[in-house]
Amino acid sequence: MEVINSVDDLGGKKMKMIKKWFIAGSIVTIPLAVTLWLVWSTVAWLDDLASSIIPKGWHPSSYLPVEIPGTGLVIIVSFILVSGFVAAGWLGRRADNLSQAVLGRLPVIRIIYRTVRKITETALGRSGSSFRVPVLIEFPYPDAWCVGFIAGESAPEIQSAVKERTVSVFVPTAPNPTSGFLINIRRERLRTIDMSAEEALRNIVSVGLVRRNDETKEPGND
Repeated sequence: MEVINSVDDLGGKKMKMIKKWFIAGSIVTIPLAVTLWLVWSTVAWLDDLASSIIPKGWHPSSYLPVEIPGTGLVIIVSFILVSGFVAAGWLGRRADNLSQAVLGRLPVIRIIYRTVRKITETALGRSGSSFRVPVLIEFPYPDAWCVGFIAGESAPEIQSAVKERTVSVFVPTAPNPTSGFLINIRRERLRTIDMSAEEALRNIVSVGLVRRNDETKEPGND
């Protein structure tokens, strides 16, 4: 009986050790695998995008013996830099004004163009503090709070309809912050939080698992 108990104890210790190894291995490999997959998928998508835009004779794969991943990324980044260099000059500004004037008069297209341009300018930091200030908003019921980002003052038509001064707050959904909903609310109803926009976004993407203190911990310390 004692021998059986000893065997059972030994088997239980081995299972605990295997479980510990599995958890430790998962913590190391899963984030690495997901990161590499996302990077590889992005690079492959950019390569396909460049191949569909650039003439085949200009693409490096047409005169190189092997296909080199990342050439699309290099081509697109180079194109953006050249476009930025040109746009910074007098000719570039005239071309930008002309494109805005032409596209701004086309039905449907002007809505898409202006919306994408506004989002791009905001994302690249050219529109003041839009989406840089995380706040807490009481939603969907009292004493329940979710994180949102102030987009700016509400449209004049909205403020006139509610007869109050309101701000537009974008509330992203977790774990995909590119989707969400827009709320127009009085600024007094918002609560400020001691978090940067990056910290708040990381908290949303991680479904609340990643906190500021987690980033300051040294590997191996609990």
